Amino acid sequence: MPAFTTDHLAVVSIRTNDIPQTVHFYQDIIGLNRLAHHGHQPAFDLGNGLFLVIAKGQVQSQPAVQHRQFPVLAFAVSNLDEAVAHLSRHHIEMPWGVERNPQNRWVEFYDPGGNLIEFAQFGA
Repeated sequence: MPAFTTDHLAVVSIRTNDIPQTVHFYQDIIGLNRLAHHGHQPAFDLGNGLFLVIAKGQVQSQPAVQHRQFPVLAFAVSNLDEAVAHLSRHHIEMPWGVERNPQNRWVEFYDPGGNLIEFAQFGA
């Protein structure tokens, strides 16, 4: 057993050049609860002592379909079909559509800062 271990993941930070649009995305489209500013950066409560911080920075380039990277954030949803319909109503592009393996289904999309995000339904 290691002599030292961490308690839990505490903060996930993502970058964007458009903080107001990215805050709108996570608050009004994804539905996260916004906290008072963390210093000068907007922050959201992800639950269980985990926070999402939006930082000003260079927009990530969206990789080509064949060079897609793993999502920066993945959110569990109870009904992926409802989640996809919600994203569609907000004109969020889902470049690869709904994907699946024998146990799970998921959809990936980009936030306004170019960060790859995922909604996943486990045990679907």
